[in-house]
Amino acid sequence: MRERLRAALIDEALVGLSVFLVAAMALQTGVLAVLAVPAGRMAEPVASWLGVSVVPLTVGGLAVVSWLLIRLAYRILGSGSPSGQTPGKRAAGLRVVSGEDGRPPGYARAAVRELVLALEVVTVVGLAGALRTPSWHDRVAGTRVVAVSPP
Repeated sequence: MRERLRAALIDEALVGLSVFLVAAMALQTGVLAVLAVPAGRMAEPVASWLGVSVVPLTVGGLAVVSWLLIRLAYRILGSGSPSGQTPGKRAAGLRVVSGEDGRPPGYARAAVRELVLALEVVTVVGLAGALRTPSWHDRVAGTRVVAVSPP
């Protein structure tokens, strides 16, 4: 359980850094010009001043959507990779494997695992289920997390 927590903290820090970098690039390019006006108002004055075309978005909405998409892609690419590891799992000595044969789960199974995990996170059942081994997302995807011996 401690290894999973360590892996999650490392992975979330990397996802957070990625979201920060995306937001910084968006600010630099003027994509977030709408932030200069109160949420709910059109951003034409700011957009015309910067010479860009923007779609009104709130900072919070953009941050949440960015975080969810980057996190989902990060975890699917890591868990579905041939190593079955995100950088956090690698640092903690863990990997995701297929429950059937112990091989890497592949991207499709990793996507199912991560989508079910996302549903778990937003439900009360998920909070209780996340403490179970195997977790609901591992059960549905037919995967499991195993310890990896150091190289």
